[in-house]
Amino acid sequence: MNKNNNLYQILIFILVSAGIYLTFHMHFNLSAGQDCGAGGCSNTFNSFKPLGVSNVYWGMIYYFTLATLSMTPIILRLNDTYKIFIKIRNYLILSGFAYSAFLMLYIAFSGLSFCTLCFISFLICSSLFAIVIKTKFSDTYNKSNMNIVYPITLAICTLFIILNYINPENSIKDLIDDIFAKKSDLESTYNIPISNSVVLGNPDARITIIKWTDFQWPFCAKSVSLIDQILEKYPNDVKVVIKNFPLPKHKEAMKAARYALAAHKQGKFKEIYRLIFANYTKLEGNEDLPLKYAKKLGLNMKKFILDFESAEVLNQIEIEINQLKDSGIPRLAVPKFLINGEEANRKTFKDFSKTIDQILEN
Repeated sequence: MNKNNNLYQILIFILVSAGIYLTFHMHFNLSAGQDCGAGGCSNTFNSFKPLGVSNVYWGMIYYFTLATLSMTPIILRLNDTYKIFIKIRNYLILSGFAYSAFLMLYIAFSGLSFCTLCFISFLICSSLFAIVIKTKFSDTYNKSNMNIVYPITLAICTLFIILNYINPENSIKDLIDDIFAKKSDLESTYNIPISNSVVLGNPDARITIIKWTDFQWPFCAKSVSLIDQILEKYPNDVKVVIKNFPLPKHKEAMKAARYALAAHKQGKFKEIYRLIFANYTKLEGNEDLPLKYAKKLGLNMKKFILDFESAEVLNQIEIEINQLKDSGIPRLAVPKFLINGEEANRKTFKDFSKTIDQILEN
């Protein structure tokens, strides 16, 4: 029985290490303004934030705590008192499973996009829960057998993280994205008309990037510099079409989109677009903030207000929203990018450049 307990304890630690790796994966996605391979994750991470803290970081704390409770008795060479640490860890596993199950139900019933990484975390928590039930909350094992296994497992986890984000050419992150994202021949092509949407760059460019955006979403704000980099590197070969997709939970995003299109009527879309995104956090509770920017840009304020209130501008936004909703694209997270009709799941300059270069070479 003690031998089986040792195996279960090792399996628990391996799963916990996988959880640590997963939360780092989530963290770097957030930091880079990227979605997970199957999309939807970026909108879901921050939709429910206990005590104002993202679930990514609660998960990171949770898995690190489980690892610490498992490692402490060995590091401190504790004897019988190690059982206290294991009992605490076991009950923490139960609470973690309950919360992850609640979070999956919350995502489902709130109509949020499916989050692949959240689901993987749920599977990890479910496996941990199953092991604790299988062992009947056992708190005994041979610690000497763990002296090497635990540090090696943690070292492998750390190595994976380093390989992911220090040496991207051999990235395990890329492997995960390739598994869950539709790539190459399996990728669908979506025929989205430009219509009357704003076009940045050379209108006759061979490559068309379509971007749906929300003026109150931090990931959309981060992607402004990405678009600048692309247009700077490919001034003749790429045009970027900006389409609006204000999320319902962002109350001021719709008005910001209308203000931006009103400025476009006077040839100042790019300028007000930059100003709004540079100060997107100030929009909450201050929906008419773009009026200040319009005055700063020297726009004809009477015409600006008339265009803002016009049915034409409102209809344009509704068309752009429905283009994404009706496109058949399975993930309605923003920012959403299409490159010549194919979805770009990785949203880094390096990845965009690679795709663009491949198209230009063909």
